[in-house]
Amino acid sequence: MVALGFVFYELKVFNLALGESGQTDPDGIQGDESFMEEEHENHHHEHNHENEVEKESGHHHESGTYHHAIAVTDSDSCSRAGKEILQAGGSVIDAAITAVLCLAVVHPHTTSLGGVFSTIFYNGTSAKASILNAVPHEASPERFGVPVTLQGLHLLHQKFGLKPWPDLFHAAIKLANEGFTVDAALGQALEIHQHVVHSSVGLCKLFCESSNSSGRLKGEGDLVRNPLLGTFLEQVSNANMNPTLLDTLSQSLPGDTDPAIKEKLIKTLSKVPFDVDAPLTLHMGEMTLFTSGGQTAGKILKDLMQKTSGNETTSVDWTTGGSMAPVGSNVIMAQSNGHILVMSLSLNSSFGSGVVSPSSGILFSDFVQGTDSIFWACPAVITYGTDGDVMGLAATGGSSVPSSIAQVFHNHLYLKKNITESVLDSMSNEHGSGPTKYPLTAMAVEVEAEHLHVAKSIGLCCHYEGL
Repeated sequence: MVALGFVFYELKVFNLALGESGQTDPDGIQGDESFMEEEHENHHHEHNHENEVEKESGHHHESGTYHHAIAVTDSDSCSRAGKEILQAGGSVIDAAITAVLCLAVVHPHTTSLGGVFSTIFYNGTSAKASILNAVPHEASPERFGVPVTLQGLHLLHQKFGLKPWPDLFHAAIKLANEGFTVDAALGQALEIHQHVVHSSVGLCKLFCESSNSSGRLKGEGDLVRNPLLGTFLEQVSNANMNPTLLDTLSQSLPGDTDPAIKEKLIKTLSKVPFDVDAPLTLHMGEMTLFTSGGQTAGKILKDLMQKTSGNETTSVDWTTGGSMAPVGSNVIMAQSNGHILVMSLSLNSSFGSGVVSPSSGILFSDFVQGTDSIFWACPAVITYGTDGDVMGLAATGGSSVPSSIAQVFHNHLYLKKNITESVLDSMSNEHGSGPTKYPLTAMAVEVEAEHLHVAKSIGLCCHYEGL
């Protein structure tokens, strides 16, 4: 059992108010100084390049500021793919779906079609927000989790998509078939989790240098192809009707699954256990917070924000059974009209269950508990001011996620720090000397006066592409 109650809130809010370093998240990562310095240089170089582009256009802005739209993910390739969809007239939902499909190819350590996600979409025109928690409601009868990401993405597209469904798959299919270069984030994950890859037939086919399962793994800079997943993505891109999509997904289950268990999994897949819903909402004067509910940590974030705003209510122990899945990756898509989507994804652990479908190339999560599990995600949007400014924010990690997000909001809206300082200061309070397990990162996008500003933590996090 995991109980998070009044003491937890008091501790975190105390750190928020005084700006003191919080206790180390047991799932945290301690940043190596030389590594952090190197990443800072890369961050600086990236910004210099953006400034050069802006100078050529004759319009000058601080780096990380854009006029029309922005795409933010943990992969340079996937941020670029999302931006291209936005540039072609797609919605933020279209761009996010494209980015997630891309991440499922190039970042299998954090994202897969066999994983879970929680997302919030804020419509800047109607000033209304919607959430979707693509999390299974039934426990899996197998050692791998029930895949729900595809159904969730398809539902989002049905509700909010503008571009044709097949158009959203082009980038991911090309990367899977023609190959992608292992980036620093995936390279680090392969180095840390060698035992997971070596013990998985499917992962070893992708990342082992030879047929020897104990040999060298591919690393940063190496080329990887996944034609099996590419073929499956092509099939799914043409399956725009729910029955066809589910049939295709059912066929992706591992062939060695016990027939009785496979039948139960197929029945579970045929039930759509989630739908677009209203968010948790907290009004704080001229500010309004929207975040996820259900099997996520949104209620914790709401309670933290309620305390920092001074609108305290009696706090009740927040208790759940089972394990709590960390956030592995985040996606933010935003447009200058105030439309913004924030999505948090998870495989429960790095490379999930390690089980790869031999027929589809899908990597399955180990998110197996169903309703007994909780997802640390709390993707959030907050509106503030008389002009309707809006900010979207997400973080990776475990129990640090709600407090990290709350502290960014606190830094920016109460302490009046700029968005970059707000993100960097909040993350410095979360880093400690604990063991490396889940990287702690944060990303934020602010839409203000029809301009978009982006901020991210230093490290292997968050590549952005803007218009």
